[in-house]
Amino acid sequence: MIVREVLNGVSMIAPLAAIVMRAPATKYGKMAVLGTALHAPVSCGYHLMCAAKLNPDPMNCVGRKLDQTFIHVAAAMMTYATSHSIQYTAAAAAMNTRYIRLLWISGPHDTPKKRRLRVALAYMVYLLPVFLNNVRMGARILVTLLLSSAAFILDKPLKGAGHTVFHLGLGASWYDLAKVI
Repeated sequence: MIVREVLNGVSMIAPLAAIVMRAPATKYGKMAVLGTALHAPVSCGYHLMCAAKLNPDPMNCVGRKLDQTFIHVAAAMMTYATSHSIQYTAAAAAMNTRYIRLLWISGPHDTPKKRRLRVALAYMVYLLPVFLNNVRMGARILVTLLLSSAAFILDKPLKGAGHTVFHLGLGASWYDLAKVI
């Protein structure tokens, strides 16, 4: 458990490194870098707190909620990077703001499956402009995300390596994503 969570935290370097190395020096590239840079330390911190067993309930703690909050913040920022549209980004930001709000309110909507679905929808919103501009690259990024997500879902059969594989796959997909920002 300790090694797994340390690897989960450290593997967040992959998407950050990919986007920093590859994003263009435009306002869109800078937005992608900023969103990723905001999320990476929060995610890394959450996983390291789990490794240190500082969260009695890792699925119901402030660290997990912050990690997923910043996933949605980064997704809204990535939407601007991929769409170049203030209006589309505003709609994505409204959606992600609602999803963030739901993270912090207990209720029947707060299940792992529903949280994962909301994250997947946030990803699809920022990938849609990529598909509209470059179907081949959009498909390549989506396939990488789907394979990475499968590893995440199969975390237990993979003996805890699925989450780390997901982060590494996210790095691979964001390396490609940075080409089309």
